[in-house]
Amino acid sequence: MNKKQDLVKNAIIPTDAYPYNIPDTWIWCFSGSIADIVSGGTPKTSFDEYFTTKDEGIPWVTPADLSNYEDIYIVKGERSITKLGLSKSSAKLMPANTVLFSSRAPIGYVAIAKNEITTNQGFKNFVLPSKVSPEYLYYFLKHNKKSVEQMATGTTFKEVSAKTIKKLPIPIPPFQEQIRIVNKLKMSLNIIGEAKNKIIQAKALIKKRHEALINQTFNSSNFNEWDYKELDEVAEIISGYAFKKQDFIETNGIKSVKITNVGVREFINNQTQNLPEEFNIKYSSYVVEENNILIALTRPYIKNGLKVCFYPLKEKSLLNQRVAAIKIKDNFLLKYIYYFLTSKEVLEYVKSFSKASSQPNLSIKSLKSLSIPIPPYEKLVEKVKKIEGESIVEKQILEKLEEAENHIEKMHESLLRKAFRGELVEQRVEEGTGLDLFEEIIEEKLSVKF
Repeated sequence: MNKKQDLVKNAIIPTDAYPYNIPDTWIWCFSGSIADIVSGGTPKTSFDEYFTTKDEGIPWVTPADLSNYEDIYIVKGERSITKLGLSKSSAKLMPANTVLFSSRAPIGYVAIAKNEITTNQGFKNFVLPSKVSPEYLYYFLKHNKKSVEQMATGTTFKEVSAKTIKKLPIPIPPFQEQIRIVNKLKMSLNIIGEAKNKIIQAKALIKKRHEALINQTFNSSNFNEWDYKELDEVAEIISGYAFKKQDFIETNGIKSVKITNVGVREFINNQTQNLPEEFNIKYSSYVVEENNILIALTRPYIKNGLKVCFYPLKEKSLLNQRVAAIKIKDNFLLKYIYYFLTSKEVLEYVKSFSKASSQPNLSIKSLKSLSIPIPPYEKLVEKVKKIEGESIVEKQILEKLEEAENHIEKMHESLLRKAFRGELVEQRVEEGTGLDLFEEIIEEKLSVKF
């Protein structure tokens, strides 16, 4: 057996070991047999002469450069390295059309080099032969992110080694079929992308409509001769307790409400630790119940608005530090106060206390002294019902949009699934087979080694 035959035999996965069925004209092979896997590197950051601005020097990409990156191709990262930096590090200059794949922190960012490029050590990069479409591999890696993540090892953070990534199975169709698959994917994914954008725009429009209703309701010019009362005159307000780190337990107990639970008109139920059940009695003055209003006291607002929400859970919780709870017995007054707290008037009030601070804070004293316009009760009920009625319609529309979004996501996954099972485009006899292509790849790799 000659070297070429030996390479072909060791690189192709036997049919009885296929991860899933593919057309007879395709083959399964290991990624390391069709690509040179090249790791990146970082010059010592203590040497300024190793780095330069992104518009000069040699393009250098880190995983951070691919965070929220939407394009398929990338030209450069936020920083570049110099020729000296390249020579003094383990970074490698790779050719255009190299597929960049982040192998740690996090795993799964993918882009294709538009030009010669280098990366840091957070990548395992695929330098491909001429008969493998970089865009075909790009879409395959995007689709199989979870599979690659399962191959990762490590305790501090998960990472996929070059040795491991070389063993990633890849289905290989003939080259022309790869191109047709990519073209069909691009066209279909573009349509799906447009549909997603329309849903995002529709959601944003509903949000603006709701905000406009709230701000119109609580515009100071509409208050007329209403009475003004401070918040603590109409509600019981409590501030959370500074529970110690060692108080929290992994086992069952009573939940706690932390500042991370309070979003903009949204309760974020992300707690994994509890407090001992006996704390329910010991710290009874910090108990939070269903439909209490929660408001963050540290960083009380973000770009989306004030961090205020209802506590939605049936079971009681204990209020942690830097969160306040507002308790009101009358249901209409409760909702009126909540809607008022979500208005632009209150957001500006809170912002006024933190203009000179790098970290916005709202004191419990300032919260209690918040001045609230209180209309006659009949008028109050009328305003609450109007907002509730609009909110019901908005919720119904949002649910429909969520259904459409889920359906589009399933279409997206189905499209990619079909692409790499030979179900997206037809097979053509005249284009040859994946085995023919693989033999050409081996010949190319034997004649020119990266």
